[in-house]
Amino acid sequence: MYASRSGQRRAGFAAPHHHLRARIASCRLFREDAASPEEREGWLAEEAGLIDALLGLDQTAVSSHQVPPRQRDRYAVGLHDGRSILMADRPGTCQRDGTGED
Repeated sequence: MYASRSGQRRAGFAAPHHHLRARIASCRLFREDAASPEEREGWLAEEAGLIDALLGLDQTAVSSHQVPPRQRDRYAVGLHDGRSILMADRPGTCQRDGTGED
């Protein structure tokens, strides 16, 4: 299972990562309201993926044999989404203003 590492790495959450921190917080809220242990484990795995993206880690290969497929998939979703959020939030990233021009 993926463990939440939020307590030991809280210092890594700087203001520039607001969107990623918000997504991690939403995973925690959904986990608290989960209807089943499996759903709770899924949200925990997704949160772990988001945190690992923030820290530049990837546990995909390390845990592929130790984690059930559904949790592994949720971790991969969190890792992918976290990396995407970080890229979008990077200073100098071109964002569209609605005019169709960069």
